[in-house]
Amino acid sequence: MFKSVDLKLQLVELLISSYANVDLSKVKIIGVQHILETTHSMFRSLYLLGLKPENIAIIGKCYSTCKEVFEEMLDDGIYVDPSSSSYCSHKSYDEWFSLNIENFLTSQIDDLLSGKYEKILVLDDGGKCIKALNKFSINTNLIVAIEQTTSGYEDIRYGCFNFPIINVARSATKLNIESPMIAQAASERLYLSLQRKGLKTNKVLIIGKGAIGNAMKNKFASNMEVVCYDRNQKTYDQAKVELSEIINQFPLILGCTGKISIPFDLHSKISPGTVLASVSS
Repeated sequence: MFKSVDLKLQLVELLISSYANVDLSKVKIIGVQHILETTHSMFRSLYLLGLKPENIAIIGKCYSTCKEVFEEMLDDGIYVDPSSSSYCSHKSYDEWFSLNIENFLTSQIDDLLSGKYEKILVLDDGGKCIKALNKFSINTNLIVAIEQTTSGYEDIRYGCFNFPIINVARSATKLNIESPMIAQAASERLYLSLQRKGLKTNKVLIIGKGAIGNAMKNKFASNMEVVCYDRNQKTYDQAKVELSEIINQFPLILGCTGKISIPFDLHSKISPGTVLASVSS
């Protein structure tokens, strides 16, 4: 694995060079981020604009937290919440993660209220941090939030917030450029994993018909029969149908909803040996 110090993100580097006069020395970055080398590389590039590692506080998601990157971030001086790898088998992921975010923000509240920041930038992946922070009494003139995912956008779109939120998730760049790139990487990894396990399939059910779901459909269409199911519209090849009626017909199921694709009450209807994969953030 590359160390994040060796990784350069071209678009981030372009932005750094284009805004060389920006001073981030009095900016606080807080939020939910995947603890991966790309995230650390982004932060390290922002150091060039004056961002201080000690002014960064993030919490990761248990399923994507890389231990090596976690330790590298700590070595830099970044605060990475210890619960970033935490998982509770007796609670739903959303319930447990929301609780961890509340505790994370509580641990940071004194720093947020210290008055030493000119701006507080909230980077969120899923909307939960933005929703939780909205409950705290903070000078909202200092806060600007960024939501990176469609699922997060859907979760907060009808809420009433005390600070501006930039919706990156539905930007043209995210939808039209990033989604096919994600589909390319995800499909290649999935094919490789299936080959290593000696699994063959010629039929796949994709749950979710958003940008990622449609991009995945385009990638798989040349190699196997692809069916997309829209949980919101309950449509399957344009026909109205319940997911429970068709879920046992597919040896491979991809979740592309950004939420729970297959609820617990449908688990018993999945055929034995079915391969389940998620392409959600």
